[in-house]
Amino acid sequence: MADPVASIEKIVKIGLKIKEAVDTVRRNKEVCLEIRKIVLRYSAILSQLQQTGVMNNIPVMSGALEDLAEALEGALELVTVCQERSTISSFISAGDLSKQLGRATDKISARAMVVLCALQAHSTMVFLARQDVNNPMSRQPDDTIVVETSFNRNSTDDDRSDLYGEGNNILPRREPPSVPSVGSQLEWSAVFRIIEGLAQALRYCLHEQHIVHMDVKPSNILLDSDMNPKITDFDLSLVLDADESTAYGIMGTFYFMPPEYLASGIISTSNDVYAFGVTLIETLSCMCRSKQTRENSPCPFSWAWEAWQSGEVEELFNPSLFDSSQLMEIKRCMCIGLLCTQFDRADRPTMKDVIEMLNGDEELPTPKTPKFYNELQDEWPDSYYEPVLFL
Repeated sequence: MADPVASIEKIVKIGLKIKEAVDTVRRNKEVCLEIRKIVLRYSAILSQLQQTGVMNNIPVMSGALEDLAEALEGALELVTVCQERSTISSFISAGDLSKQLGRATDKISARAMVVLCALQAHSTMVFLARQDVNNPMSRQPDDTIVVETSFNRNSTDDDRSDLYGEGNNILPRREPPSVPSVGSQLEWSAVFRIIEGLAQALRYCLHEQHIVHMDVKPSNILLDSDMNPKITDFDLSLVLDADESTAYGIMGTFYFMPPEYLASGIISTSNDVYAFGVTLIETLSCMCRSKQTRENSPCPFSWAWEAWQSGEVEELFNPSLFDSSQLMEIKRCMCIGLLCTQFDRADRPTMKDVIEMLNGDEELPTPKTPKFYNELQDEWPDSYYEPVLFL
């Protein structure tokens, strides 16, 4: 099996060859430029991750990286054909070439997501271990200062103005519980109120003001004494001048980043929608009967996909946390979580849609299986992962 370091070096070299080849293409310039952008960004991300040493601790990483390198080699071959003067290659017609370039782009993204899912699965183990209720709840240092914003649908005095300095709500917090650390401690009705409150805060306090938080995650969602969620830590938040923006760097928490941001640096309110979906699915995972359900998954959401597709959602959860009348609401939330984490951002709802779905005011579309999910299932058997925890 190839060394992950050698595989990443191979990927970087192929990426540079693609970059050079795209500079002189004569046909399909637009899709070739997209391939170059995606390849160079993934190469940079993998190079930075490799320097941290985390790649070496994941048994399946070598195979996933080799598969990605193979996809890049196929793309390089197609880009090279686009350099030729003739409009028709001796092997590939012009129409077929355009289609194959499109498929090559999808294949690169799918293979890259398999690699990233290996990292996310590894990160999930660490994340879940830290959130386990059998361990002491993580604490903010006593002198921690957080800026928080929340929305309470039963109050006429919400915190929207706090974002603009009209009464900055800067409060010291000590030992705040976070989501989903409470997921296995509360009954479903309380968990659902937290989910609703988070969705409302994202919509009314941020997205309607064209603000993207960029780091929505459980540790940035604190709960007050009444268990109302409060979004904190706006260090990475951005105000959008248009519907979307593009970042050349990368910031945030890897596990909660959507595919289009990882691949192309695209920033929109859909970044927060994706992170909300991850948080929602993780909150539901804490209600599972056994941690083994989620720890044996080859990617963070595969346990949810398997349960959703098999219709065995009810069997997953601890029945002491909900009654039979609430089961449909739990299934609805699982569906919403899968919709929010769709691979294609065009398939994700807005937070306005999410609130309507939570209230039962909007019909739920059927979530589409991620492009990389089948590859994940083929790549890794149930016993693929030997957890290595950094606590």
